[in-house]
Amino acid sequence: MDPSPVIHSEKESSPPVILPSLPPEIWIRILSHHEDPVHLWTTCRRVSNTFLSYVDQVFADSYLRYSFAIDFQLEKHNLGGKSQRPEIPCTFHHFSLDKQKHLAHFRDPRPKKGVIGPGPTPKHSKDKSNATITEYDRVIERWTERIATSKPETPHYTIRLLAHHRTTILVNDTALPDLHFNASMREISFDWRSALTLFFREQARLLYLKAQHTTSSADILASNRALLASQKPIDPSSLPLPWPSLEPSLRKQIRRTRLRETYAGNEEMMWALKSLGLYEGSKAADGRVLKSLGEIPGAGLGEKWWGSTWLLQGLYLDEWAALQGMERKVEGLREGWGDAEERAWVERSKKVGRRRGGG
Repeated sequence: MDPSPVIHSEKESSPPVILPSLPPEIWIRILSHHEDPVHLWTTCRRVSNTFLSYVDQVFADSYLRYSFAIDFQLEKHNLGGKSQRPEIPCTFHHFSLDKQKHLAHFRDPRPKKGVIGPGPTPKHSKDKSNATITEYDRVIERWTERIATSKPETPHYTIRLLAHHRTTILVNDTALPDLHFNASMREISFDWRSALTLFFREQARLLYLKAQHTTSSADILASNRALLASQKPIDPSSLPLPWPSLEPSLRKQIRRTRLRETYAGNEEMMWALKSLGLYEGSKAADGRVLKSLGEIPGAGLGEKWWGSTWLLQGLYLDEWAALQGMERKVEGLREGWGDAEERAWVERSKKVGRRRGGG
């Protein structure tokens, strides 16, 4: 698609006058002022191959460098609560040296003492030798193990985007394609274009559902006003739910859709994912069990998935831990918690957001 504007002359018989295209650096400058990164990646980038290159450059120059971070959780189990859990933050360091800059390298920006705390603590290594390892070694060992055991339902990390005066806060645990880990450098690398496509795709789905909810709610409220005008009763159950009440369940459904796409060829996992809704419905708000696992289709005694109920229960707990952790992180970013390096990263993102917005 040629972005050059076309101006028609006053005489209809004359051919249209095509003005010269804006230079790429001007288009990149214009796009860098776009304050909706979701729309920028999912819509503007798809206008043409030219715009794809422009948007990629905007993200390479600003968003990836100053607004994105990836946090790796070190805890094996999410114990709930709202306190900040042990994590390793990774921020942008450099691109791969190939012409296309296929990989983005993110690195833990903290000094070594920021990783190990006040001092080393001897720990016995898992290699069953008599050697001891320092607290730093223990952290790196745990990080290595968390990446090695990462799965789509439990990736052990969250991706966060913080931009535009903290008005844009996005957190998710979508895939990092072509993920590699360099323990000695405390660095990860991944296909950043594919990762951003997966990340923004889910946010775009949520925004689409929000627009649908807004439209349907307006229709319902208009209908109710008509009923009131004609002095007819309104059914309280017909009132639309407020968006904040509906959003968590929709995020959950979007995440489950992602997992179903990932495990499309795994019959057992597909059964467990499809049964999550039924398993949720088997529990009351106070924790009472309303329906046994055996009542879920396929899980009865002698049925095909009778021995797979553990998988269903594990998925349910993993989902709760992931969603609760992401919600806690969004709240924390809004409140501005974090160590000194984290706060510096937040302030740097805010400054870049002001420059991009012309403030």
